Amino acid sequence: MGGKRRPGPKHPKYALPTERWPMIIHRVVENNEPLRAVAQEYGVSPETIRRLMLHVQKQRGRPEA
Repeated sequence: MGGKRRPGPKHPKYALPTERWPMIIHRVVENNEPLRAVAQEYGVSPETIRRLMLHVQKQRGRPEA
């Protein structure tokens, strides 16, 4: 039997496009905008924005907060 995976499409269409990541990061880091406000504007959950920020921190070699 195959591996377990979550229900739903393998490639959902509601993810944040990578070309928008720099603007989102700028708004959260530089402008200190709340994750909830940014998430609501892009139609995603605050957890999605939080995960994006964690991904960027790991890529830059910064320790997790």
